[in-house]
Amino acid sequence: MATAAQAQEFGKYWVFFTDKLDAAGTSSPPVQISQRALDRRALRGRNIPDAIDVPVSPHYRAQLQDLGITVVHESRWLNAVSAYMDRDGKQSITDLPFVSHLRAVAPMDVEKIFPTPLALAPPRPSIDYGPSEVQLNVANAIPPLERGLNGENVILGFLDTRFDGTSGELFDAPSLSHLMDGRATWRDFTEADQEFHGSNQRSRHGLSVASVAVGYAPGFLIGPAHGATVYAATTEFEHHERNSEEDNLVAALEWMESEGVDVVNISLGYRQFDTGQHSYSPIDFDGDTGLTTIAADRAAMLGVVVVSSAGNSGADIFEPKTIGMPADGDSVIAVGGVEATGRRSTFSSLGPTSDNRIKPDVAAQATSVFLAVHEVGYTFFDGTSFSSPMVAAVVCQILQANPELNPMEVLQLLRSTASQENSPDNFLGWGIVDADAATIKATTPVSIEPEINAIEGPTFGSPHPNPALRWTILPIRTNRKLNHAEVQVYDTLGRLVARPYSGPLEAGKADITLDTSGLAPGAYHYVINGYGRPHSGTFMVGR
Repeated sequence: MATAAQAQEFGKYWVFFTDKLDAAGTSSPPVQISQRALDRRALRGRNIPDAIDVPVSPHYRAQLQDLGITVVHESRWLNAVSAYMDRDGKQSITDLPFVSHLRAVAPMDVEKIFPTPLALAPPRPSIDYGPSEVQLNVANAIPPLERGLNGENVILGFLDTRFDGTSGELFDAPSLSHLMDGRATWRDFTEADQEFHGSNQRSRHGLSVASVAVGYAPGFLIGPAHGATVYAATTEFEHHERNSEEDNLVAALEWMESEGVDVVNISLGYRQFDTGQHSYSPIDFDGDTGLTTIAADRAAMLGVVVVSSAGNSGADIFEPKTIGMPADGDSVIAVGGVEATGRRSTFSSLGPTSDNRIKPDVAAQATSVFLAVHEVGYTFFDGTSFSSPMVAAVVCQILQANPELNPMEVLQLLRSTASQENSPDNFLGWGIVDADAATIKATTPVSIEPEINAIEGPTFGSPHPNPALRWTILPIRTNRKLNHAEVQVYDTLGRLVARPYSGPLEAGKADITLDTSGLAPGAYHYVINGYGRPHSGTFMVGR
């Protein structure tokens, strides 16, 4: 346990490296990726960099250790490690030639009170779906359940607090006991932080979240994806809000992706942190700033559908009402909340993002959600933490119906079948999900790209000039106006380096000019989103 003096002296930092030294050589083999993950990447991935699985250089890591620095987490996606260090250690690392920069993760903590659970509601008649029938009906998830779509053959991951029950065993709750037949895997990514901060993780928020998606107790609680295989990662301290939880999440997400997880639910959000921590300002919610957002978008690039709660600050008079990270990611399905009547939950966070994208994307029931809790068995609880796993479970139903859909196609499918698909807003996005319509549409290939059909076949030309000196043009021809399109540019390591265009495109000649004056010489990938299936290509920058 750290003393008060140590608390003032030590901090936790991400250490970013300038390159992957061993990517050019062969001294460090790529991280072992499961065959299932490789199959998922081939099926649903896009624009995957060659060096994505090359780990952080062991040579660089060894030099940190020689300086007395103990690494906590390592991220091959970010080419960085997190570590606790004092001021002298920070200075010595900053001076190393292979260190690009440092980014603070976690100063010390301040205790925060966990909200008191709502009282247990009176039981309803024990029918097949029990009290959970209400939330299932809001998402229209019962018809696909009755057709056998329960998430079977899909792997669903949860990043949250603890997942054990009263006896300390994983998923020790009546509605989750069916997972203990070998369909659940768990890892705790908070152990180093617990040791340093001298506190233990107590909250079972993760258990409650999982129960909404994968619970199975006829007459009480049924989750739409109760047939799925589950991966669970403890990344969060519910009683505190520390920046260290962000790097725990990045490490857990990389682990899940390498294991072959198809869908990840993140019922967490990062915005304001405890006193002494680094909080984000409204301008930071642009889809590119938060490390959890960057990691979530990277997971989507590798074929993982990432679903995240929008947050519960919609009625907050002291803090911005906007969504948190990683829900601001452009490849992340942000989920808002509604009451059983379909009316927006007053606490559900609002969009847009700071770069003016509509968020949330869709919504599900977040008020009086029936779920499992380890102390009393079941209760009703509020929060977009519980609308998000419902949508993640619906995604499992969709992928069971059509395993070939990639994350952006799933996002478009959910939007195009939601309750306000033709009039999205920053309250509920494209509206309340419709699992029945989405699963049916998922098996109809011609209808999963409605924007392509509506635009009647856009055509894309090759970038010119290529190589670019100060600019290059992406030629586009389309028959109809597009309300919103976006261009993203990635370097050869898969890092998003520019978002040069975001806005409407007129019908006819819709060329996009990219300013490349700020890019270093080399090869780049570009992605054009907005026409249904993303269009991508490459260009060179010269000098």
